[in-house]
Amino acid sequence: MDKVVIPDPVGAPALVADGVAVVVAGPDAALVGTAVAALRAAGAEAAGWIGDPSDDAVREMAAELFPGCEVVLAL
Repeated sequence: MDKVVIPDPVGAPALVADGVAVVVAGPDAALVGTAVAALRAAGAEAAGWIGDPSDDAVREMAAELFPGCEVVLAL
């Protein structure tokens, strides 16, 4: 895996077959949690971020969780 994508909860399920790590980001904890659980159940490496997806901190977290991966915001 060489890429981590940061989608909103609605766009996250489409990424399960792409072979990328996913950090689902959004303000609704229930939606983020549901999306992360579905991704993990499908075998994807996934984490969640509760808050503004465009916040620099979410990209920093993605880089720390998945070192060496390109971080891509997909909103």
